[in-house]
Amino acid sequence: MKNIITILFSFCFIFTSVQANELYQATAGLNIREGVGGKYKIVGSIEKGDKVIIDTIIDGWGRILKDDKGIGYASMKYLTNDIKDYSSSNNDKNNNDTIFKIGFWIIIILIGIAKYSKSGSSNKKSTAPMKSVIETRNFYCENCGVKKTNLKELLNYSCIENNNGKGKHILYQGTEKSEYLCKWCGSKHSNLRVLCSYSCINSPVGKHRPAL
Repeated sequence: MKNIITILFSFCFIFTSVQANELYQATAGLNIREGVGGKYKIVGSIEKGDKVIIDTIIDGWGRILKDDKGIGYASMKYLTNDIKDYSSSNNDKNNNDTIFKIGFWIIIILIGIAKYSKSGSSNKKSTAPMKSVIETRNFYCENCGVKKTNLKELLNYSCIENNNGKGKHILYQGTEKSEYLCKWCGSKHSNLRVLCSYSCINSPVGKHRPAL
């Protein structure tokens, strides 16, 4: 009887545990927990659009890998292997807003010119307001390289590279560059997030960190 129960238990585990080892993307912000289920302690978090490696799926929870080690579990309800560029919609919205603003001020200027021409005064200058296009600034975390356009949003989220997800993002004080150098070994990469994810033999924290 004991052997039969053991065999049934093994079959149940097979049906509830799936080996994945695939790249998934978060469809919403979600927490990383110590074990399978919402009752376990939160050990980190990922944001919408973040990509993670899932090696095992148990009862709808995927184990997240980092440097070939499991760092916790996240609900598969909010993870998909259909990778998308979530930043494109925000970029399109920003572009549309910019085009609208430029068009608005062009109309204002044309109205001012029309009034100037109608008055027949050669000395009168158009007083139509001019507005410069404000460039959006990006803010980066110096530990993991994640990028945000809102500084408060960046500093409020947990950083998976800071004390195993228990700490917050730390603002990178440098400027945006076409290439970022590791301040410990001089390795370089065009993507700050990618640079911060690789190991560095000279770094006291084990990973590359960007120089200013």
